[in-house]
Amino acid sequence: MTPRPGTFDALTASMNAYSARHPSPTPSDDAGAETAQDVYRRVSAERAAAHLASLPRYDLGDGRFGRSHRLTGRCADGYQLGGGTRFHIVAEGDVDGDAICGSVSGNRSGGWSREQVEPASCPGCVARLARITAVIRVGNACSLPALWDALKTYADICDAQIFSIDKGGADLDNLPTFGGDRPTWRAGHPVKRIFSWDECHALVEQQTGPRFSLVPRNPSQPW
Repeated sequence: MTPRPGTFDALTASMNAYSARHPSPTPSDDAGAETAQDVYRRVSAERAAAHLASLPRYDLGDGRFGRSHRLTGRCADGYQLGGGTRFHIVAEGDVDGDAICGSVSGNRSGGWSREQVEPASCPGCVARLARITAVIRVGNACSLPALWDALKTYADICDAQIFSIDKGGADLDNLPTFGGDRPTWRAGHPVKRIFSWDECHALVEQQTGPRFSLVPRNPSQPW
């Protein structure tokens, strides 16, 4: 069958018109386009970030943070008493490690859960966190009076948990100082230990009286 004159011309014109309405993407356009898989990954990551931002997060010091987790599975041995119902603090990125109270996932446990919305309820974790928070506050003190207040709080927490202040986590031999030379004192002075100082005062532990005292210093007359 012989096509009528002009049929191919009409077909070509129709194809050209369609191409004009629906241009094929150029390589440069396609390179910047976001695929459905890219959109799914991006949205999933945004939702995960928003979910984590809404959950409790605990400062563990040294740039580490912890999240609330619970032990899954049977959690049946005595060492994990209450493991399935207590919410522990586990360092981020260490979901196979120990909670800060020392609890571990044993043979009858399914390991740590995902991050939980419930705050930490394990007494051991809560007590350890209180000491960690006090130690961080001591290290971040920006003045001698602030350090004095932070040390008193730290000592109260250690006393309540039956810890020596030298074993509670604070490095009492390397506390921040705030100007001036290290104070000296005469033999027989009731100063047991010097923790810190500035140009006008010293923070000391005395032989008797309050554990921490802020006493004035006189550069021309050592104690």
